[in-house]
Amino acid sequence: MASRPKSPRLLYLAWLAAVALVAFALTSRCARGDLELTRPAAAAGTFYPAAEGELRRAVAGYLDQARPDVPSELRGQRPRALIVPHAGYTYSARTAAQCYKLLQGAPRPSPVVLMGPSHYTHMLGACSVADYTEYRTPLGTLTLDENACRKLAEHEPFHRTRLPHQREHCLEVQLPFIQVLWPDAPPIVPILVGQLDAEESRRAAAALSLIMDEDALLIVSTDFTHYGARFGFRPFGAADGEELRDRIRALDMEGVRHIEARDPEAFREYLGRTGATICGRMAVGMALELFSRSASCRPVFLQWANSGAVTGRYTDCVSYVAMAVYAPPEALEEIRGSLSPQPLGAAPQASDAAGGPPTLGAEQKRALLALARRSVAEAAERQAPQDGPPDEMDRLPEALHARCGAFVTLKRDGRLRGCIGRIMPEQPLCRCVWDVAALAAVRDRRFAPVSTSEVDALSIEISVLEPPLKVGDTEEIEVGRDGLIVSKGRHSGILLPQVATANGWNRAQFLDNTCLKAGLPRDAWRSGDVTILRFTAQVFGEQESGLH
Repeated sequence: MASRPKSPRLLYLAWLAAVALVAFALTSRCARGDLELTRPAAAAGTFYPAAEGELRRAVAGYLDQARPDVPSELRGQRPRALIVPHAGYTYSARTAAQCYKLLQGAPRPSPVVLMGPSHYTHMLGACSVADYTEYRTPLGTLTLDENACRKLAEHEPFHRTRLPHQREHCLEVQLPFIQVLWPDAPPIVPILVGQLDAEESRRAAAALSLIMDEDALLIVSTDFTHYGARFGFRPFGAADGEELRDRIRALDMEGVRHIEARDPEAFREYLGRTGATICGRMAVGMALELFSRSASCRPVFLQWANSGAVTGRYTDCVSYVAMAVYAPPEALEEIRGSLSPQPLGAAPQASDAAGGPPTLGAEQKRALLALARRSVAEAAERQAPQDGPPDEMDRLPEALHARCGAFVTLKRDGRLRGCIGRIMPEQPLCRCVWDVAALAAVRDRRFAPVSTSEVDALSIEISVLEPPLKVGDTEEIEVGRDGLIVSKGRHSGILLPQVATANGWNRAQFLDNTCLKAGLPRDAWRSGDVTILRFTAQVFGEQESGLH
């Protein structure tokens, strides 16, 4: 006997019941951290062993072999922060263990804040706090400190995201050490640091200070010099073997000295001058912004190593540094008291430097243009930024030593060939021009590095910037006078004043294109949650100065 067809109402109720069951299952799995809220191990089997027993034995062995040498007065104290490498364990785990050995027998910290570079996702002016509930390794799971993560995400430049963390190894490789040291693993705060300027780094440090209490531990994950053709960094030419190893070590140790001195500005200057390929330089800089606020903070160098010792090839190598930072409890209060976190959505603050850049005369402009051309030529010959400025820079007119932001633009046959600059007045003008001219020649990722054969065909233009001002009403913007900076969250874009003039844009078109440069929708400037800054610039080039 054939069954009677079900009524439409019964079919509808059955469909609702099925949907409810699926929703319940998904909700339960998410609540347990199964699916997207658990970040699975991405580096197991490549950067470190995937088998639990093998991994546990490997980490325990590295810790047993470590013999960190710290000053006698610091022995027995727990460091407040570590600087550790993040390459495959074969290359860097012995160096990392010099740091982690200092934590053996210490009380469990809470939280452990991990910071490192984003190798796979480019982030401009932003830091990503992992939007997961836990991280998994072959040794088990580590829970995120949700309160600390949420507190960070309430302040610029931090945002809760997942994509940058999905493939990233630099934080993950630290976790097995933490799990072996403390089987009841402490809560963690995973942070990937994007490209930050000095002011953004200070704002990030200020927000970070809010979660750095007496029980917290900061781990900065970074490798040091990446040397060789595949990294686009070969400043030591034909050097090889022990000579090359020693020159790479000397380059790294200059950076170490700036860290030991707790000097973020000197560290930034070192990076700009040498082009040192320290992948976690932004995370290191942020840590320096923290620890520079208290004279009682004491960084200690532990070890330098290089992958060339394993592979036998220093022409293609990465170096590793282990450091620890000690600080008494009162230093943390001193740090917090000297920093002012910026709530999410507040406008970036313009420089408070008085007076702005000097008005340059014809001779001073020619001196800067000649300096820029020499920098471009030397960078093209070396295919890397120079080791330092020329001695005669000290003899340039006093006006050229005023602290100013500046851009150097390179053109060939009227077409852009490179353009890099610094917005905020953090360096003497002559030094800023020297540095960014070299970077425009060989570090603008939009173009192949300038070759020595084309240097003479280049024309050079310099823009000396006034400190930027926040725009309250877009009617304030004057095309031909103002350059623009547009920012929202991790997005930021800048266009110089002459760009609008060259393209014949009106005010709205200038704003549209600056938004596009920032990676935002064309009309994003019309919404109230976008920050707009304007600046003026003295713009001059070789052609009008009679130099080219």
